[in-house]
Amino acid sequence: MNIDYIEKVLVSTFGGRFSIIDKAKILLKFGRTTNADADIKTTIASFQGTEINETFATGNTVDSIVSDDIGDTGPITIEGHTVNLVTGATSFKRTRSIMRAKPFIKWAGGKRRVANHVLERLPKEIETYYEPFVGGGYIFFALAAEKRFENAVIGDTNLELINTYRVIRDDLNDLIRRLTGYQYSKEEYLATRAIDPENLCLQGRAARFIYLNKCCFNGLYRTNKKGQFNVPFGKFKSTPKICDEENLRAVSEVLQGVDIAHDDYKETSWIASSRDAIYFDPPYMPLSKTANFTSYTKDGFTRENQEELAAYFTQCARAQIPVVLSNSTEAKSFYTEHDITLIDGPRSIAGSSVDRKTVKEIIVTGDR
Repeated sequence: MNIDYIEKVLVSTFGGRFSIIDKAKILLKFGRTTNADADIKTTIASFQGTEINETFATGNTVDSIVSDDIGDTGPITIEGHTVNLVTGATSFKRTRSIMRAKPFIKWAGGKRRVANHVLERLPKEIETYYEPFVGGGYIFFALAAEKRFENAVIGDTNLELINTYRVIRDDLNDLIRRLTGYQYSKEEYLATRAIDPENLCLQGRAARFIYLNKCCFNGLYRTNKKGQFNVPFGKFKSTPKICDEENLRAVSEVLQGVDIAHDDYKETSWIASSRDAIYFDPPYMPLSKTANFTSYTKDGFTRENQEELAAYFTQCARAQIPVVLSNSTEAKSFYTEHDITLIDGPRSIAGSSVDRKTVKEIIVTGDR
């Protein structure tokens, strides 16, 4: 059996985005088989599609491997996904169900409706992906699902948001335990909102952040000049799901090995090179006074900040770094030397019914 051949096929399939431990499990399970092609194809197929439940003829190979190397027919976990093997005299059956990670919070300017426009403008293969205004992370999770980057750095200046990403990555079980203790009620919401997050442990802060996001008006994040969260209680027809454990676990898997920075966009992405890619999704320039819901931190993001970002975007583009940016049409004049595409971007989080109408957004692509 040629172990190098198995490894070569697996690397070409997964792009090297599985751990040494996961690779060892694959090689342990299939490394001594005499039917290399069939078992390699079967292993790879176990990670593709949605629900898979098929039988493959393999002779006595799997029986011998299970008895020699594993000792039972229990599931193994590879790349964070469980692959169940059921052995038989001449065949085995594998089933696989994968939960794709999705944003765990609702966030102003979420990219679900315009994601395709952004994704098609980013490189197919990225060494390190940078998203310094990560917010809900829709583009990050989409790229991760497509395995388009080898490494990733995400960041934001919102400390509560970044702390929550870190806790999901590093201490998920404690977070889940705390979230399951919350109830959807105005009284509990107001009491939780009144707590100073600095008096809580990191896990408590993350749980509070998610709870307030799930139960507040329109999923909006807004603070006053003192940095205090001040969004009113949200009244929903159905009770919001405060603890989506399945998705949180999927998110935690994706975040393993990801750098999560509490910093501004320059500090988060300054080391990027032409082999990398940066997606900028800053707080949008408001189209009207009532649409200005983009102050995620007490300092906000001013017009001067927008101009500085545009200059940095141009600097990155001239350095041959693949860069993509989205914003409202109010920022169009800052990016005239770059490729600009107008798209329809419904803004579903604004409070006024007028501001909820479909508006034009811009997608800016740097020089290649």
